[in-house]
Amino acid sequence: MKALKMFRAIYGETANHPNIADSLNNLGLAYSDTQQYNKAIECHLQALTMKRAIYGETANHPNIADSLNNLGVGYYHTQQYDKAIECHLQALTMKMFEEQSMVKQPTILTLLIV
Repeated sequence: MKALKMFRAIYGETANHPNIADSLNNLGLAYSDTQQYNKAIECHLQALTMKRAIYGETANHPNIADSLNNLGVGYYHTQQYDKAIECHLQALTMKMFEEQSMVKQPTILTLLIV
């Protein structure tokens, strides 16, 4: 909670910044660990909204996928199974897209051989 307050003081209360999104995500994980799932969902939704604003609403970004996965866990624990499945499927699709993109890109080792 202190980190979140600090980052909001630095970047602004309404700013979309990766550090703020990460703090919201971490706070959501802490709430999940203490079985405060509704608070966790709230934090993960804020983090997801912020990450989409940062990386793009339709971007396939690993940080967005992580937030979707965490949000799905919160929904699962509050027995909102349809929402949980939707979040996990979106996260899985993003992760699969990321893996396919990585396979198509040359590795650093290949670049060093030249």
